[in-house]
Amino acid sequence: MYYLTKVFEVPIAHRLSKHLGRCHLFHGHNLKIEVTINSYRLDLNDMVMDFSELKKLVNSIIDPWDHGMFINKCDKEMIEKLDCDLHIFDSDPTSEVLCKYLYDKLTKILKGVGWGGVVIHSISIWETENSKSTYSD
Repeated sequence: MYYLTKVFEVPIAHRLSKHLGRCHLFHGHNLKIEVTINSYRLDLNDMVMDFSELKKLVNSIIDPWDHGMFINKCDKEMIEKLDCDLHIFDSDPTSEVLCKYLYDKLTKILKGVGWGGVVIHSISIWETENSKSTYSD
């Protein structure tokens, strides 16, 4: 099995509406996102995928996240008050939820563009240098 990992960074803000501590307040993170794909075989260029191709695929999802506000769709009062680039989720936008969201989106894209044999192995999101979440099927 071959594995390929690329790291991305994107600044976001979010609020965890169900959190009883400080995360209930609006705050920001410079997310470090690790995307790992894998395949049993290499392509005609002897690669799982060119790093630049993976970058294009991931950036098609995370570029709109840059300086965006992530919020739970149940947080209606805040949604009405905020005048910014909102990204609304079905639950609190924790790093765990964002990992799963990105995993699902990239899986759908890979299937759609015909990258036969290449699958998402895992998505990890670092909120700080020592706090990380990972999603993998």
